[in-house]
Amino acid sequence: MWCDRVVKLKQTVWLLFPSLVVALSGRAAQDISAGLAALEEGRAALKARNMEAAAAAFGKACALAPSEADSCYYSAQTLHILGRFDESQRAFERALEHATAQGKARIHRAAALNLVGLGQPEKAEIQFQAAVRSYLDHAPGPEDPRVDYGAFLVRQGRTEDALQLLEKAAKAKPGSARAHAELGKALLDAGKAQAAAKSLERALALDPSAWAIRLILGRAYLQLGRTQEADREFMLGREGWSRHQNSPAVTGVR
Repeated sequence: MWCDRVVKLKQTVWLLFPSLVVALSGRAAQDISAGLAALEEGRAALKARNMEAAAAAFGKACALAPSEADSCYYSAQTLHILGRFDESQRAFERALEHATAQGKARIHRAAALNLVGLGQPEKAEIQFQAAVRSYLDHAPGPEDPRVDYGAFLVRQGRTEDALQLLEKAAKAKPGSARAHAELGKALLDAGKAQAAAKSLERALALDPSAWAIRLILGRAYLQLGRTQEADREFMLGREGWSRHQNSPAVTGVR
């Protein structure tokens, strides 16, 4: 009798199994649909500069559809902008779980920058290294993590290590103003003012509106004894900074 009951139970389970699969599939499809809708809500909120609403929408999208359309990456980035670094890190970890091999470099890079915000440089360096490995192993994206890693190393007092990364990044992306600017800053930090000035001049040629680069270039010219050129760059840099401080993006006035 006991054996008959076991057989009947197994038969019942197998009869119910297709229905269970269909039900779970339907629920999964509903979750993905709701997640994608939340993703669109987040993008709209982001466009309207409503960061709190964007964070809530992207968080919902990440929870419901973590493998769809970079939902967890958007969630993590928005939380990072809001200074909610612990929550952001958890979202980055989830984003990495669902990322393609080609998409991992930018997530590792962003996670590293978030860990810098958390005051965890050792963990940040691990993420920077992972970002560089992924970037070099797969088709390079628009953001070269060697630039951010190099800037990080300069702040850590490891300028020589930084120079190796930044020289490679500037050579690989000759049209990147930021790569040349970070290389220029590192060279200036290393006491190589002449080489620094050349890199910073290249960065300004690519992005003439970059007032911060002008201020650094002024320092390089000052060290080289080119005082008139230094004064000009300091003046232009201060004017650019003033315009930036009074812009709608900073003041919130439209």
